[in-house]
Amino acid sequence: MGPRQAPTPRTACRLASGSFQRFFDDILVCASTGVPEKLLLALEPWPLQKVIPFTQQALSGYLARTYDVAIDGGLAAAKERMSTAISEQVRREIGGDEQRVTAVHTMHFALTFKHLLLPVWLLTYRYGDKPFQLAVNAATGEVQGERPWSAIKIILTILFVLAAIALLLVLASGGEPQPTG
Repeated sequence: MGPRQAPTPRTACRLASGSFQRFFDDILVCASTGVPEKLLLALEPWPLQKVIPFTQQALSGYLARTYDVAIDGGLAAAKERMSTAISEQVRREIGGDEQRVTAVHTMHFALTFKHLLLPVWLLTYRYGDKPFQLAVNAATGEVQGERPWSAIKIILTILFVLAAIALLLVLASGGEPQPTG
């Protein structure tokens, strides 16, 4: 008798179509190219209900970056974030374990924008020859960043944990070696 074969998975296919509306409010897009977007996205959410109108006095004594991404570039980035959220919602609405979505048609209405200055503390440091960046959401205290990893320390930690587990197993067995055979 040959090896046992795994059952062939069965798939039920069905066509799905439909429409839904999704309202987006305050899609944040970084308008500065000098800060990694990945770091800033990780700092969300921002307390946007506390945003105040811009005044020169609000920035007195602080260093602030101005935007260097044009409105068209910011709109494209916002549409990309909306598209990702819409795709995720389409897949949830369809349901099932796997979907093959061939087309999603999106229309945008009543688009507006506003410039915001959000409080971020930035730090870049060098370790060896490589720069690492940290960002702090100065409104919530959320910290995100990059850090150097030491391969030697990681390997030593793994070896220490394995040695501790082996010691615990020996102690749990009464300290006597178990006969084999």
